[in-house]
Amino acid sequence: MAMTLRGVVIVTINLVAIIVCGGLGGATGYGLVHALNLSGVSGALVAAFAAMLVATFAWAAGAALLRTISRFH
Repeated sequence: MAMTLRGVVIVTINLVAIIVCGGLGGATGYGLVHALNLSGVSGALVAAFAAMLVATFAWAAGAALLRTISRFH
């Protein structure tokens, strides 16, 4: 079964959004660990937790924004 152009575009946009949200989360986690002057296992755990939290929030905020925009379109 061939994928339509619309399907390819949607998959591509989702992949880009995942990368952007993950990058935002990773940068936030790194910044938090750097600001708290942590290192080692504790720094890795704090960075991972913060990164996942921020990435999830960014994904949810983006999804909510797109749903809001699509209601007015």
